[in-house]
Amino acid sequence: MDDMSENRERQALIVIDVQDGFKDAAFWGVSSNLDCGQNIRVLLREWKARDLPIIVVRHDSSSPTSPLHPDQPGNRLMSFVSETVPDLLVTKHVNSAFYGDPALHDWLQGHDKEKSKQAEPFDERHGRRPTEAWKRIRYPSGSCTRS
Repeated sequence: MDDMSENRERQALIVIDVQDGFKDAAFWGVSSNLDCGQNIRVLLREWKARDLPIIVVRHDSSSPTSPLHPDQPGNRLMSFVSETVPDLLVTKHVNSAFYGDPALHDWLQGHDKEKSKQAEPFDERHGRRPTEAWKRIRYPSGSCTRS
C-alpha cells in the first residue's frame, strides 16, 4: 500500500507560496529548482484524484515594492494552483505558513492531519530552513518537499 492510500483521512497537501511573483528572476535570482512547478502540478492532480484535502498558502507581503504585495500582479497564485479549489486558503505576511489567517496549525489539528506533504517553490536562493512545526510533520516518500 502506498503512503497516499494509508491513513488518507489524516493527510493533506500544503501548497505554499506558489505565486507568479517568484518567477521574477530580477528580484529573486534564477531558480535552481526548475522542476518544482511540474512536481507541484503532479501532486495537485494526484491529491484531487484521490479526493484528499488541499491547503493553499499565499504570501501577502507588506512591502509595497515586493512582487508578492497584494497590489502587485506577482501576488497571484500560479495558474495551475489557482485552478484548484482548496479546502483551506491561508494568507500570511511572514515567512511561516503557521502564522497566517486562518491559523494553519489549528486547522491541521482540528482535522487530525498528521501526514502532510509540503510543496513550495523555494530553493537555496531563499536560504530558509524548516521550522520546528514542519519538522514534526511526517512526509510521504517521492514528494516535492523541503527537508
